[in-house]
Amino acid sequence: MTVNPTDFREVIYPDGQKLFFSKKHSFHDHFAHKRKTTKFPYHKNILLFLKENPAINIYFTLDEEAKPFKKIEQGFLINMVSYSEFCKTIGTKTGGRSKAFLGQNLSLKDINFTDNDKDEFIRANASEKNIVGAVQSLHPDVQKKIMDSLSSLETINTYTPKREINQNEFVSAFTRFLTDSSVQAAFYNQLPHIQIEILKSHIKFLKENLDKNETFIQNWIDEDDGKFRKQRCLIFGLEYVDPKREGQVSGKKFDILAEQDLEHHVIFELKSPKDEIFKITEESTVAGGVTTEYNISPQLSRAIPEVLGYKGLYEKASNEELQKIGVNVRKPIRKCVIVLGTKKDDPVWKDNFERVSNCLNGIELLTYNHLIERLENTVKNLEENTSAIT
Repeated sequence: MTVNPTDFREVIYPDGQKLFFSKKHSFHDHFAHKRKTTKFPYHKNILLFLKENPAINIYFTLDEEAKPFKKIEQGFLINMVSYSEFCKTIGTKTGGRSKAFLGQNLSLKDINFTDNDKDEFIRANASEKNIVGAVQSLHPDVQKKIMDSLSSLETINTYTPKREINQNEFVSAFTRFLTDSSVQAAFYNQLPHIQIEILKSHIKFLKENLDKNETFIQNWIDEDDGKFRKQRCLIFGLEYVDPKREGQVSGKKFDILAEQDLEHHVIFELKSPKDEIFKITEESTVAGGVTTEYNISPQLSRAIPEVLGYKGLYEKASNEELQKIGVNVRKPIRKCVIVLGTKKDDPVWKDNFERVSNCLNGIELLTYNHLIERLENTVKNLEENTSAIT
């Protein structure tokens, strides 16, 4: 594959490295830059890569067909969104992101390399530091499943399931995962099963803790210094990624800020499962009957202005404030979500819930039962698709 250099704008950086940006895309608008700048998220990593590999050219595009990147005659054609998203996933303190990105996403069978070229590329880009950095965020159970799937095909070095796996053995095994298509196939066949079990554990947790307060739920999400945060924020939906907890903007803290469709942000406000959506009162009538009155509960009354206030602060915040909470690119707020209370089977309650929900422009109101039902539907779909494949 080749590109026409005239279709790209050349940018020269202080140390002499050059990057090329597609002229048909506005990267200035994509990153919401307020002034002309050559900087973008993780640009220093790509410049370091070029410093170590001066013969390679890097071309950036926003074209979907280039995801995550393509090996071209001149070097690499990289989808900017894929590059940025990958760099986020391997940790804020991890070096060599560009090497890890190219090393883990490259399909060697699609590139016209000799065997020696392939070996050299793997040695250069699948280093222990990069691989370990890329998998540090994985849950220990997932790491164990990776090792089990690898060992089921072939014994790797001196690995025995009954003893603790040291770092060198895991790196050796994961290097095989990156470069051996048969090992990759075995692992990917297990991914739906791994995801299903994680979601089932979330369903069980929610069902068993509907009598708890919001602090209990938030502490569960943040357990062990946020080690399981991304995994546990799946309770809100698989479409929400890169969740940030307790981000502070203008002195105020939102509960969760997540991305949706890579183009928008969504703000979540978590309240207690045992809170009520409505304050329900009954009064006797003169005729001897009873009238029932539904009013919005104090908890929901507070949550609505709170989450709208966070939205306003986010939209007015400076880029410096957003960067402090890990937001490198400001994206429009698609909606705000309030999670509060539990659903009632009473049809009158349901009618009132629908009326309130339809009146909350820009706000989605969910109970914890709604989260459980969505997760159960997701698990059902995954199980059906998995059984169809196997």
